[in-house]
Amino acid sequence: MGMRVSTKRAIKRVIAIALLFLGGYYLLTAAGIIQSIVVFFGYYPDNKTLALIGIGIIVIALLLDDIWRAKIKNAFS
Repeated sequence: MGMRVSTKRAIKRVIAIALLFLGGYYLLTAAGIIQSIVVFFGYYPDNKTLALIGIGIIVIALLLDDIWRAKIKNAFS
């Protein structure tokens, strides 16, 4: 049973790190540091919308990982 919990935790951490990279990419693209165009199913978001999406993805990534979620919870308590 201990192996299952650690495997779940590892998978969640990998997903959280991937989401952090994706959110960072969107923020850098919105800031104009990375010259790229992001398309969501035919929708081209402007820089403000892309920055908000990037911040949202980063927040989700931080809350997905158990360690980071505990650190955020402790910071606000």
